[in-house]
Amino acid sequence: MKMNTTNNLKNQTSPIFTDQDTVQVLALDGGGLKGLYSASVIKSLEGQLGHSICNHFDIITGTSTGGLIALALGLGRSGLDIQRFYKENGHKIFPCNGFQGVLRGFRWMFFSKYSNNILKKTLLRLLGSDNKINPQLKDSHKRLVIPTFLAGESIPRLLKTPHAERYKYDWKLPMWAVGLATSAAPTYLPCFHYNSKSYIDGGLWANNPSLVGLVEAKDLGARMENIKVLNIGTTFSNSDSMYVYPFSKAFSFIRFRRGGILSWGKQILPTVMQANSFATANMYLHQLLDRGNCFIINRQLNEGDSKLDKIDNLKFVEMGETAGEIHFSQLSDFFKHKAHPYTPNLEAMTDGN
Repeated sequence: MKMNTTNNLKNQTSPIFTDQDTVQVLALDGGGLKGLYSASVIKSLEGQLGHSICNHFDIITGTSTGGLIALALGLGRSGLDIQRFYKENGHKIFPCNGFQGVLRGFRWMFFSKYSNNILKKTLLRLLGSDNKINPQLKDSHKRLVIPTFLAGESIPRLLKTPHAERYKYDWKLPMWAVGLATSAAPTYLPCFHYNSKSYIDGGLWANNPSLVGLVEAKDLGARMENIKVLNIGTTFSNSDSMYVYPFSKAFSFIRFRRGGILSWGKQILPTVMQANSFATANMYLHQLLDRGNCFIINRQLNEGDSKLDKIDNLKFVEMGETAGEIHFSQLSDFFKHKAHPYTPNLEAMTDGN
């Protein structure tokens, strides 16, 4: 089955939401192992709610590591389950300690820094179940929109559950394949090949997928003033972009001001991802959504020591759970909303190729 590039073309279809419906979007940023922060926020919120956060959101969208979390939530995994996934498997997916870390550095000059074999194995465990070892995108209990990027065509691509009649092409995809497609961060992980298509990280264009979720809600019939977005980030810091530990800020500024490909090589992807997230969160969302219809949970780190492939687990768990506790009362309006029921569109699944 092919990941057809025409999946998002608009055909005649009935809207899912009415003009009066409130539609809530949960948007989860990319950021490698820093997804542990997002998972810890969700775990904290669910602990205070006493049930799944998914009960309150009609659309879930996530990019890269956020896409992995979105897929897991779609299958009914809890924030605790997802937090445990990152704590137990992060160092296996991105092994970079000791002598092995040195070898990875040399490898990084010519190839992707890591293989995606371990990520695939861990995703099979996270996204599998006793009833369905290899679930497909159609098996999600929530409407999902997962950004990725078609390498060959150099165009963005959205992988979606069959929640509308025209979404005919993605529902047969194994969830592990969707996870690898959205998280294939250039230079860190190899391009993901599946059914004659090549995919790389959706963070290249939608590291903060809030606008993706907003457009999806509007496209399904919701009025802009009735759309609410909760965006959970993965933290950000100076080291994510322009400054390179252990060099001083002044040295780094000069380096990047006149730098070429060798200077920018390792930093260009984190810089693009952070710039995308910042612009979406701090510029576009506040302009497009009514006051009170947008809430962002994120944290700036001043230490400058976080990386996509190496974090302090204990620190990120503490930061995420604390953020969930602090912001819970501010999210009361979000949690009053009961998500609209979702069942896969049978016409999309019947007519799909």
